[in-house]
Amino acid sequence: MTIHVHKFGGLNVTGGVRLPTLQAPSLGREVLTPTASSQQSAVFGDGVNFVRVHTDAACLVAIGADPDAVTEGWRMAANQTEVFGVANTHKLAYATV
Repeated sequence: MTIHVHKFGGLNVTGGVRLPTLQAPSLGREVLTPTASSQQSAVFGDGVNFVRVHTDAACLVAIGADPDAVTEGWRMAANQTEVFGVANTHKLAYATV
C-alpha cells in the first residue's frame, strides 16, 4: 500500500483566467507507506499551495501543522485521488484504516 503526494505551486492561468488545473510540473513528490499508527510527511515546503494525494488502498489522512490521521483524519478509498489547498508549513498525516 502506498500514498503518492505531489506538490504544486498554483493553478494554470490562460488569458488572465485561472483554470481549475494544477500548474505542472510538480514541485516535488513523496511516496509514503502507512501503518496502523499515524505518521507524518515532510513539511510541504516553500512555494507549495496544493497537494495531489493518491492512494492505492483505503487509508486515513489529515493535513495541518501537526496532524494526526487516527484522531482527526478522514478516509480515502482505494484508488482515490484528491487535490487539497494547503499552507507550505503543513504536513500530511496518514495511517491504515
